[in-house]
Amino acid sequence: VTGTDTVQGTATADDTFLHGFKWVMHLTVPDTEDAFRMKFSDFTGSPSGTIPTASNVRIFSPQSSNAANESSAITETNTSYGGWLNLTGDTSVLTAGRQIDVTIEVRVPSGTPAGSYTTTFGAQSVPQSATSTTP
Repeated sequence: VTGTDTVQGTATADDTFLHGFKWVMHLTVPDTEDAFRMKFSDFTGSPSGTIPTASNVRIFSPQSSNAANESSAITETNTSYGGWLNLTGDTSVLTAGRQIDVTIEVRVPSGTPAGSYTTTFGAQSVPQSATSTTP
């Protein structure tokens, strides 16, 4: 991770990605690894509350051929690694490795208590040829 930009740091509990949280994470992936995926734990709130990852978190990247924007985003189905972004672009060919920008959007289910929410995440990249054999 080379940086993270908060696009929308506050959210409304209305079951929409439009009014949810949004970040752009900048990452460096090895040049030889052109498949990328992420996983997130359920978001936990303080003083109380949970935002389940399943169906409420989606990712996309303009450097991906299959999930380049909101309409083709990969929506997480659980807290394990989700679907693969097939990487085809690089935001800075002059920088070592493949530079990618991954947008992470979180919708907040109606009725979720107000508060501060946190999560943990994992990121994985491999050559696309390995995506059928990588657990």
